[in-house]
Amino acid sequence: MKVFFYQGAKIKVGLALLGLLIFGLAASAVVPQGLLASGQQQRLVPIYEVATEQPQVAISFDASWGAEHTEDILDLLDSYGVKGTFFLVNIWLEDYPELAREIAERGHEIGLHSATHPHFSELSAAQMDEELAANAAMIEEITGYQPQLFRPPFGDYNNQVIEQAAAAGYQSVQWSVETLV
Repeated sequence: MKVFFYQGAKIKVGLALLGLLIFGLAASAVVPQGLLASGQQQRLVPIYEVATEQPQVAISFDASWGAEHTEDILDLLDSYGVKGTFFLVNIWLEDYPELAREIAERGHEIGLHSATHPHFSELSAAQMDEELAANAAMIEEITGYQPQLFRPPFGDYNNQVIEQAAAAGYQSVQWSVETLV
């Protein structure tokens, strides 16, 4: 069995999917990211799924703009006793610091999603480092949480993005199933 990473998005589809998927189970998982074969680097990929013997699903949400359904999502997760991962952007954190604190207080995992939501594959290594550091600092300042995961904005990554995040101490995570329609 594999743990698939679901990314919640549009509220009607996201809540319907949560209702179908939640059986009181959720998962956060970590696996190795890059492989070297014959001295050549293969294409690096973020975590998309993790093999497990348990029937589990990991549910995640990207908070980049808007928060009109965040309370509903938190309440629904609570009603099933499920924890999710919320990837937060600084532009969202600036507008909704109280919701970021509530996400942390309710016991959900918080991950990096950048400071300004750029296409990471178009950034220099220094710019990526700045985005990650600024995002981590704001998350920790507002919530006290020290993130370990990073989801590249737009799902945009290449080897350099994965390597920069890893060098900064973060594991890159994508989604397996997306609820955007």
